[in-house]
Parts: sequence; C-alpha cells; structure tokens
Amino acid sequence: MDGSSITRLGAAPADTLGGRLKHEEDEALPSVEATATPQQWRYFGEVHAGRTGPDAPRLPPG
Repeated sequence: MDGSSITRLGAAPADTLGGRLKHEEDEALPSVEATATPQQWRYFGEVHAGRTGPDAPRLPPG
C-alpha cells in the first residue's frame, strides 16, 4: 500500500464524520436551540462534560 492509499483511507472516516456533523449542525441543532433554554443547554453541558471529555463545554452554544 502506497502513501496516497493510506492518506485516502485516513480521510474516509473524517469525510464521513464531517458529513454527519454538518447534518447535525444544519438540521438538529436549530431545532434544539429553538426549544431548549440557555439554562437547559448549560445543564446539558454540565451533565455530559464527564461523559464526553474536555470538549463537552464547546458542544452547547455559549
């Protein structure tokens, strides 16, 4: 396997995940933002911070 094949294999999961996250940002988050209060978002961040690691505070809008 040459270097370009390895590069393509490494990019495939990132491309797939990026498409999935784009869908979440475009369709799911606006629905949640229209429904959840800022306090509910903060609570979500607090509860899930220990479950998702140090990036959890970046998930809910500020």
